[in-house]
Amino acid sequence: MWIRILIISSVVLTGCESQQSTFAPSLDALERVGRILNQEVTSPNIPPRVPAAFDIPALSEARIGLANALKLGECGLVPLIAERNSALGRQKRASTRFWYEWSVQEGLDLCADQFSETDWFQEATNAKSKDVEIALTQVLLVGEEATQLRTPASTDYSTLTASSSTYTEALQTIRAIALNALIQEGAPDDDKLSAFEEALKRWGKTHHHATLGRSVRESIAWLERANAMQQRAIDSNSLCPMGTPTEMGRRVDGFVRGYFTDAIQPKLSQTTRALSQLTYLWEPLLASNPTLQATLDFDRLLSLKQGTLDTFHQSVKQHIDQWQAVLNQCDLSPRA
Repeated sequence: MWIRILIISSVVLTGCESQQSTFAPSLDALERVGRILNQEVTSPNIPPRVPAAFDIPALSEARIGLANALKLGECGLVPLIAERNSALGRQKRASTRFWYEWSVQEGLDLCADQFSETDWFQEATNAKSKDVEIALTQVLLVGEEATQLRTPASTDYSTLTASSSTYTEALQTIRAIALNALIQEGAPDDDKLSAFEEALKRWGKTHHHATLGRSVRESIAWLERANAMQQRAIDSNSLCPMGTPTEMGRRVDGFVRGYFTDAIQPKLSQTTRALSQLTYLWEPLLASNPTLQATLDFDRLLSLKQGTLDTFHQSVKQHIDQWQAVLNQCDLSPRA
């Protein structure tokens, strides 16, 4: 008899941690695994959150003398420079600072033909060459909304797929505008700024990074216990000691086809898909922003210990492989 066990990994474009916001397999599911394998069950040991820390370069402090700054008036830079030098200008939130840096870059580009041969203009342009990248990296990793994304909270979403859908819609808007700034295609304007700020609000309110990170940690803890029980059952070879189906083996076969497929696999699949979607969404930003690429890793983004995502994927694969190994001992799984 043949059976295929798959975790779907295709991309779908769509203060305290509440017990209502978990999407990992349940303790009841773990106990059922123990009963069907005739193994002792121990409670999962969930890894802790690891506070995210990102080493983002500082924005430049490029200075232009007053006489030269006044020459930039026709490029629209004098009001921006005055605003930046004010007390309030130095306390801008991350998204506003990103918009300021994009506007400055746009103004410098407009003035390039007129002043590109002057030393002071070249020095200012070189000093600020990375500031749009850096300011955007600050928005995405340490800004108000990025911090909110990592803040644990009871989720309003019934599934990770629903949470991921809202997160995706918001980040696609953010990403489109951010890529305009990075490749200097189009200019900053009020409509773009409004769309950018609104998308950031929707993005942060999903708390998606906190929820997804928690689901990864709880899934790893669950899989650690379940995989250990599977391995003990395989080593003892007590379900089908003669290598042919027994009543116990057929019950395991029914469990895998029924409860595993209906209740455990969907939980692991949701987390796997949400992680695939996360990396898919960020890839264009990473490709266009060397500063972000040098700073970001997805473990930190989800407040996880380094290497946790690799552990999750390996644990899921091991779980599937071991169900097949258990059934194979009973001549109930594919040999290929």
